[in-house]
Amino acid sequence: MRSALLVLAGLFLISSYGFAAPYQTVIVTPVEVSGPQRPDTGLRADHISALQEVARLSQARILRHLASLSGLSDEPAPVKQVHPLWLVNRIVVTATPKVVAQLGARDDVKQVRPARTVKLIAPVAEPGAGAPAERDQTYGLGKIRAPEVWKQLAITGNGVLVGHLDSGAYGLHPDIKDKIVKFRDFFVSDQQTAFDGLGHGTHTAGTIVGGATSGKAIGVAPGAKLIVGRIFDGQGTTTDAVILRAMNWIADPDGNPSTNDAPRLVSNSWGGTQDSETPGDDLWQAAQHWVDLGMLPLFSGGNSGPTGKVGVPGGYPHVVAVGSTNWFNWASMFSSRGPVKWEGVEYVKPDVCAPGSSVTSAKDLGGYTSMSGTSMSCPHVAGVVALMLEANADLTVPQMVEILRSTAKDLGSTGRDNTYGWGLVDALAAVQKAKALARFQAGRD
Repeated sequence: MRSALLVLAGLFLISSYGFAAPYQTVIVTPVEVSGPQRPDTGLRADHISALQEVARLSQARILRHLASLSGLSDEPAPVKQVHPLWLVNRIVVTATPKVVAQLGARDDVKQVRPARTVKLIAPVAEPGAGAPAERDQTYGLGKIRAPEVWKQLAITGNGVLVGHLDSGAYGLHPDIKDKIVKFRDFFVSDQQTAFDGLGHGTHTAGTIVGGATSGKAIGVAPGAKLIVGRIFDGQGTTTDAVILRAMNWIADPDGNPSTNDAPRLVSNSWGGTQDSETPGDDLWQAAQHWVDLGMLPLFSGGNSGPTGKVGVPGGYPHVVAVGSTNWFNWASMFSSRGPVKWEGVEYVKPDVCAPGSSVTSAKDLGGYTSMSGTSMSCPHVAGVVALMLEANADLTVPQMVEILRSTAKDLGSTGRDNTYGWGLVDALAAVQKAKALARFQAGRD
């Protein structure tokens, strides 16, 4: 397996993130083994089962080998952790360099590569972009007309579960309390209580589902619930191995494909630079499978503007990238612009925009704080989609995307552009269109 060994070249100078040397965390791609062809039923449970069957058949021998090493009494233990994944057919392994080299030489392994470090999209400072004094709601809620949805349509996101992969969320904050139905920490395995430790995830969570206990409403969909994965540590650092594990988990949180416990959308205020125009990397495939399973991937566009490009995963064609606007409905200076290229083909990015400058939301350990960044824009859009899904729970991912795009308020150059995308999301127009589609669908039935 020469190709696998080439990927490993130079790996042994790198200690694995989160584990002291001599351990390294690698992502193993098995040689794919397909099972019997199954009929395409279109059912979510059947699609998950098909993915799991391919992973089971492809990974079986490798997992048996790793299990045999785990039983050895060597010091240090040859294998520290093994996480088989099915959303993408991969195995995340933390092991000694010797074990990693052995994996690369196996005939049932296509590739072994080191886990890559990923940094959270940190909030930025933008002087002069502050909002005027806010009273009963944050300015961003008014800009996207969320309060009009609550008042005119009595829709708050009730019954909708939103996925949230970030630095966690402070579960005792009065505006978030009782809204987190499930929490998983991908750094501390026995952590049960939702917490943050950085503040970023608490702020973004507040913008999605936060209430108004202070007298000021902060969340777009205060009736919705969250399922939270803590994928960044206290320094805002993680790896793509951790991210893949979290994406795998949130696609079927209880491990039973027959239950309906997965979110219909996932808010992701993180990303990195695009290093290649070649599509199909691990995160690309994971996001595509979310779409196939009826889950809308929402990503921040990035804070590299005005000259820097939208990064990834936001730059993938099959996800929604969110740019940032300020109080004046101008593009925030930091908001990354498009276009992006895949195999020489240009794609307009971001897809839509939302308020991201000087956004007030929940603060870790209580209280409130203002932050700026496309990290603050993405949860506004997540909240809008939650409102849409209360209005019409049968929306498909393509329908969600089309409603967001077709109801957005055009900003900047006429039509779609690489600064604002289709424009500023409009919660009222989006929910009205979702309701109209529900009536149309009911009439056809």
